Amino acid sequence: CELVENMVSFTVTTNTEIKKGSNPSAGVKLSVLANNSSPVAQGVVMWAKELVTANEFVGSTSYPTLAPNILSLLRIISTRHPFTRPYVLDIAFEFLSHSNRELSFQKMNEIREQALRMLLFLLVQGEVCSVLGRFTQRLTKSGSFDLDASLVRYFIGGLLDVIAPPCSSLMVTATGNLLLTAKCVEALQSTYFSQEKKKKLQTLLGMIKI
Repeated sequence: CELVENMVSFTVTTNTEIKKGSNPSAGVKLSVLANNSSPVAQGVVMWAKELVTANEFVGSTSYPTLAPNILSLLRIISTRHPFTRPYVLDIAFEFLSHSNRELSFQKMNEIREQALRMLLFLLVQGEVCSVLGRFTQRLTKSGSFDLDASLVRYFIGGLLDVIAPPCSSLMVTATGNLLLTAKCVEALQSTYFSQEKKKKLQTLLGMIKI
């Protein structure tokens, strides 16, 4: 992990073995080890959490290239090792709270969008209440989660793409609570929210009956 941390970027793979005679990079080696071993996966997640919560990392020159690699690796790990998902969830939210004025608005949004896709991925994997509950809590807590309205629309749009009936009562309640937040209502009223998404939203509201 320390070797990868000192790189500008690293390669991530879903492979579970290294081909004989190949000369894999440190990132590939780490990915394969994490894919095959729960203890290694846990170690990688702990390392990632410590790294992304450090102010030095957010302000580093390697942040814009390392951040996407870390998110990609954590996504693979959470697929193979379900016990890591709550920790990966924490890290995804940590990325959403990052701010680096040295980076362009577009680059920071790209990283945040990847973190939002991670949340949607975890939601599909069964972390419905954790994802939606935490997201709702962050949107309603002043000063803790300054997400641009476009990112709120991005998340809700992705949510509408993965939700399909029949929905559990927990899913309905959690989604309804999210949609009722002031920031969510404001973001979805915008003309930037496509008609296609608005139709899906109307269908969802009909299921929720809020």
